[in-house]
Amino acid sequence: MAELRAAGNDPAHGGSAKEKRVASQKKRHDERVAWEAEHGSGQAERDWFVRELQPRLAGISISKIREATGFSPRYASLIRSGQYVPHPVHYRSLQWLAQTLCP
Repeated sequence: MAELRAAGNDPAHGGSAKEKRVASQKKRHDERVAWEAEHGSGQAERDWFVRELQPRLAGISISKIREATGFSPRYASLIRSGQYVPHPVHYRSLQWLAQTLCP
């Protein structure tokens, strides 16, 4: 892998990896657009997330958050630590996770 990267051919950023990443980004974009069309800005939901749900996620492993949402390890870590608030389209999965693992 190091030799490929040094040669300017990083398999993690081209070819099928790029295609998967683009498809995932499009899917997430479409989910957000559909959610916003139905619910609006989601500010009340975001306030609820920060107040009620995020503190419960602090005790859940990053791998479990990833399994429930499909987030990258870094993004799951930022959400768990309270450094980032995800889009409300993901709250149902995260709420289920918190209720299941931290009843």
